[in-house]
Amino acid sequence: MIFKTGIKFPRSFFEWLLSERTLYKETFLYKTANKISPMWSVKCEQKRNAAATLENLRKSLESTNIVKCVCAPVAPNTTYGDMLAAAKTEPRIIPFASPDFTTDSGIRKSRLETDLKNGAMGVKIHPILQEIAADSDDVISLMDIVQPYCKPVLLHVGPAQYYLSSETSGNKPRFDDFASVERIERLVSDFPKVKFIMGHAGLDDFRKVIEIMPKYKNAYVDTSFQYPQSIRDLIKALGGERVLFASDWHYGLRIPMIATVFEACKNDVSLQRLVFYDNAANLFGI
Repeated sequence: MIFKTGIKFPRSFFEWLLSERTLYKETFLYKTANKISPMWSVKCEQKRNAAATLENLRKSLESTNIVKCVCAPVAPNTTYGDMLAAAKTEPRIIPFASPDFTTDSGIRKSRLETDLKNGAMGVKIHPILQEIAADSDDVISLMDIVQPYCKPVLLHVGPAQYYLSSETSGNKPRFDDFASVERIERLVSDFPKVKFIMGHAGLDDFRKVIEIMPKYKNAYVDTSFQYPQSIRDLIKALGGERVLFASDWHYGLRIPMIATVFEACKNDVSLQRLVFYDNAANLFGI
């Protein structure tokens, strides 16, 4: 999909009203809507997923001051090769690699090491979509490959629903436990030299992240889908140096995500610079 053009990016009234318009705050209306119709957000996500083109990525950066953005594949659906091809025509892209857990262990390790040698700036693992527990032997064995390259590992963390009920054959939620904060902790504690980014700061489980992760100096969080008060709590718990701005585009929109961080940081310009820029620049050695 990435090089297709003319694909319209969908706008959802529910997403706008219930989350983006309220800066992802846990409002009564949002919670009620999720209970009544939990599939509406899944449908929105799937529509946006189908519109994740390079053309739409460039449009999403308009009216922002974003100078670099991580693009993380989820193998085998997308790969480092896809991200690298996009980065060659869009210099703002920071391409990540992703291990393919559908392949033989030896092939998987060899491909990941090749991607890291060829310039991948980090590694993305999505335990739910890739159907692999974060603390499984398959994931642990890859950290020995990653560690010498000093590249961060971005993990999806927290419960999330990606499939309609008709697609899961009654298995709901699907593989949520694979991305639990407790499983992530085992991985983080076993590899203190590897820097791990807790994607979305654990989503609804951000309080567990606040409780468990501050003691691990190699644990970072990103701000995507967190609301201003939860971001303030994360900064207080982990320190401003371990919190990174993220939008999770194409599922999230950049401008409301930017607004949440501005509100969280208030008028603290130094803290804004850490979260928006310096922390990521230091992590990637840019």
